[in-house]
Amino acid sequence: MKLKLITRVAFTILTGSLIAFAGCDRGGQAGAASGGDAAPRVGVVDLAKVAQDMGWSSKLNTNLGTYQNQLKNELLRYRSLYQQQLVENRRQMAPKDSDQLTQAQQEALTQMIATATQQYGSLEQQAGQQYQNYQNDSIRRMREALGPIVRQVAQEKKVVFVVTPTDTLIYSDPAIDLTNSVFDAARKQPPAITDALMTPLEPPKGIPVTVPSATQPSTAATTRPTTRP
Repeated sequence: MKLKLITRVAFTILTGSLIAFAGCDRGGQAGAASGGDAAPRVGVVDLAKVAQDMGWSSKLNTNLGTYQNQLKNELLRYRSLYQQQLVENRRQMAPKDSDQLTQAQQEALTQMIATATQQYGSLEQQAGQQYQNYQNDSIRRMREALGPIVRQVAQEKKVVFVVTPTDTLIYSDPAIDLTNSVFDAARKQPPAITDALMTPLEPPKGIPVTVPSATQPSTAATTRPTTRP
């Protein structure tokens, strides 16, 4: 399972292209509808850049590394438990090293090994899915935390709706870029973000284990917004 650090593309995909509707001047709407020169104002916010400047991306990368190590350790623990169970089953079939397995016992042991291999493969898939879900959930929480700030900035600048940069956005006038304004507002009043839970793996059937509870990343190390020159 490879570590998938937060990227601009991943952040943009999860946020979507339309992130806020700030309302508009009714006269402007009427003018646009009647063919006048007035047109709704559009704003652009690079949420990935805001998250990076706020220090959230760095913290997420640290948390992703922590969760990856947690899942790896759980997989190692389950693999060890499988091996122990297979050894114990073999010992029960033939208590002495000199004892020979019967044909039926050999077939039963082979089936146990196949089942253990299949279940462990399912655990690996589960670990990869939970890791991806954790990353997606963390990015979603960042987006939701920035939503009210984006709306506030858009309303102050009389922007009708706000989009994020995507591959389909070929050009945008720097005058409609609200990224710095959103960052400044977020730095002034940093929104609270609750870390996503690092959910442990579900124990496989037939393996008696104590399942650890879901954990949250340590909050001892805090991140600080980047200071603009």
